[in-house]
Amino acid sequence: MNEIANIENNHATKNTDTIATAFVEPSILALHLAYFLFSGGQSMVQISQRELKQTVLALNVHFLTEHSVGDEKARDNSIAPSLSDAYISHLSYELEKCQVYFIKLNKRYLLMPMASVNTVEKLSVDAQALVKFSDQEIRSKFNALLDNAKKGTKQSTILDNKLISDDKQVILRDIWDTLIAWVKEKGYSENNEDALITYQQLAQRSRYQLHRNGLANYLYSIEVACKDKDLPSLDSLVVKQDKRLPEKIDPMDTAKINEFKTTLKDIIEYVKSDMYDGDYVNTLEYRHKPRPKKR
Repeated sequence: MNEIANIENNHATKNTDTIATAFVEPSILALHLAYFLFSGGQSMVQISQRELKQTVLALNVHFLTEHSVGDEKARDNSIAPSLSDAYISHLSYELEKCQVYFIKLNKRYLLMPMASVNTVEKLSVDAQALVKFSDQEIRSKFNALLDNAKKGTKQSTILDNKLISDDKQVILRDIWDTLIAWVKEKGYSENNEDALITYQQLAQRSRYQLHRNGLANYLYSIEVACKDKDLPSLDSLVVKQDKRLPEKIDPMDTAKINEFKTTLKDIIEYVKSDMYDGDYVNTLEYRHKPRPKKR
C-alpha cells in the first residue's frame, strides 16, 4: 500500500498530465527481465536504453491502470521515463539476486545468467609474454589492433574503437576539438541550448577511452586556456544531465544563469567565426584542477 500511496503523491504533484517517473520498483523489473532471459534459454542478450525505458513504461502503465492511479488521459499520454544512475544500479543489484549479471555498455545493456560464465573460455596468460613489450610498444600495438578492426568491420566490438593513451596533452586537444565539432553539429539552431553536451556524451564522443568522471582536469585546462586568450569559456558547454547547467553554477542563482546563457551564445558565435582555431590550440597545457580548500 505504501508503494501505491507514493505513486499517488508523485502523480498529484505533477504540473502536467504526463507520467515520466520510473514508478516500477527495480526488483519487479529485474524479475521480468530475468524471467524472459531464462525462459528463452539464452546465454547472453542485450537490450538498448530505449527498449529498457519502453519496458519500464509498459510496466508503469499496467501498474497505474491496475491500481487506478491517475486518470485515463494521463496514463494514455505516458512517456518513456528517465532512468537515473541510482535506478540502474539498484536494478543491477536486484538482477544479481536473480542470478543475472547486468552490464552497462554504450547506450545498451547486457544480461547474462551467472551460470553461463562457467562456459566462457578462459584467458590464457603467459607471464613471459607480459614483459615482452615496453609500455609504449604495447600501447602502439593495441592502437594498431583497433585501427585494423575499424578497417575490417563496420563496427568493432573492441572498446568501441577507442584509442588508449597516457598523453594528456593529446587527449586535451581531442576534447577541445570534440567540443567545437559538437557545436558545429548541434549548435547552429534557433535554440542555443542544443549546443550543450553532457559529461557522458563528451566521453563517448572522444576518440580516446575516457570516463565521464575523469574529465574535470581537462575541462579546467580548457577553462584556463580560454581565460588566457580572452575567449568565452568553452568548457561551459559541458553540463549535468539533470540540471542542464555547468557544475559550477547554482540552479537558484538567476544572475549566474543569465550570464551562462550569454556565454553560450558567445561560444556559438566564436565557433562560427573559427575563433577557437588559432595557433594557440597547439600549445594547450594540461593542468590539475585545484581542490577546494577545506573550511
